[in-house]
Amino acid sequence: LDRDNTLILDRGYTHKIEDLEFLPGTIEGLKKLQEEFILIVMTNQEGLAMGYFKPEDYFQFRDFMHQKLREDGIIIAAEYNCPHLPDAALEEYKIDCNCHKPKPGMFLQAQKDFSIDFSKSWVIGDKLSDIQAGKNIGVKVIGIPSKESTVEELKNGGADLVFNNLSEAADFILGNRKNRPEIEIYPKVWGEEHWITNNEKYSGKKMIIKKDFYSSYHMHKVKEETFYVLDGELEIIHEGKYYQIKEGEAFH
Repeated sequence: LDRDNTLILDRGYTHKIEDLEFLPGTIEGLKKLQEEFILIVMTNQEGLAMGYFKPEDYFQFRDFMHQKLREDGIIIAAEYNCPHLPDAALEEYKIDCNCHKPKPGMFLQAQKDFSIDFSKSWVIGDKLSDIQAGKNIGVKVIGIPSKESTVEELKNGGADLVFNNLSEAADFILGNRKNRPEIEIYPKVWGEEHWITNNEKYSGKKMIIKKDFYSSYHMHKVKEETFYVLDGELEIIHEGKYYQIKEGEAFH
């Protein structure tokens, strides 16, 4: 998880505890995700490199944020930070490192520390550096639009999916299991259709399509469609063009 503009409001090199403000959907999303995932924060902290605040300020803010989350029953397993910049104002941080996102250093360290299986993991962030970081380690990536990025920029940057906030992202990742435990299953000529959730905001379904069969789709209820291939390969004909989507890939 990225920190600024993904979990909390970025006020510009945020480091004062009085400036802590969780974004809408953060608490709800983290509560959902921790039921099946360990939560790890990865944050670039250029403010340290530029001398805008001191390490003790960062750690005080980090501990305060984690404590507030614990009060809501949310446990952050770890938070990794990169204070480096090649053009840092402070000499001690003037390093062309391997941990500054989108480089993979922090993720590889977390993988070692927690025995993480990247094939079962997700990266969620608002900046293109977050999206690229996820791509660099082969992880599925969700973008959250912010003042740093638009929906289109995140999509074009490689995000597999884009949601408005962490709660919406969690609902997709978990299949909205807690909000709709009873999944409606409809047999089809081409296989089965499993409706996971179907409301005014979001329609989500799992389609089990037999080999060499096709299913039509139409967008009368929602403005956008995203297909994520869980297993096998999917052929899509959209607006007269042919696409082949492989396992672990998405088509929006």
